[in-house]
Amino acid sequence: MFRTPTAEVADDGIITAGASFYNKKYQLYSNYQDHVFGAYITLGFIPRTEVSIRISRKIDSDYTSHVMDRILSAKFLIIKEGNFIPNVTLGLQNPYSTLVSANHFNSTYLVASKNIPIGSFFKNFSLTAGYGSDIIKAADYEFIGAFGGMELTFNLQRYLRTDLSLIIEHDAERLNGALKLILFNTVQIMGGLQGFDAFSGNLAFSFTL
Repeated sequence: MFRTPTAEVADDGIITAGASFYNKKYQLYSNYQDHVFGAYITLGFIPRTEVSIRISRKIDSDYTSHVMDRILSAKFLIIKEGNFIPNVTLGLQNPYSTLVSANHFNSTYLVASKNIPIGSFFKNFSLTAGYGSDIIKAADYEFIGAFGGMELTFNLQRYLRTDLSLIIEHDAERLNGALKLILFNTVQIMGGLQGFDAFSGNLAFSFTL
């Protein structure tokens, strides 16, 4: 969704590359002192499996020793969505680092998502619920405890070849709200408020191998 993971995984052969801005107000990684820039690439290369690589950099940092943080994450679709059952996915976010002190944004979570088509203009309504654990030792974590949210998608393809989504979520720490645009089924633009008071955003491009 916005900050919260869902049970959706990338289709086989789909690559998404993007960049994100994270507001310092809710960034433990930067001790709440610096905004954070993240760049990532996500690949669906075998059925039911998604792998992501992300680098994060403190934007305002003047520490000469700080370069960037590197994250390898994976999602595994355990149960595929049906008429009455949701997608269920196991997520491993940054499960390994050579040093505990260098392991940031860690989470091991189980999450379920259900899509509900509701009409032509209201294209889709999705619900997500999950639980994240800190069983892997790390310097800091995300999505620890219960998290979830909902996303309502408006179908504007007839007019603008665009889908517009309204997102309300709880990332296990705070409520967030966001808007997401999907242009030409390729470009994603997302912006919102963490805690409804701190702006963060994302720009991404998806294409098929």
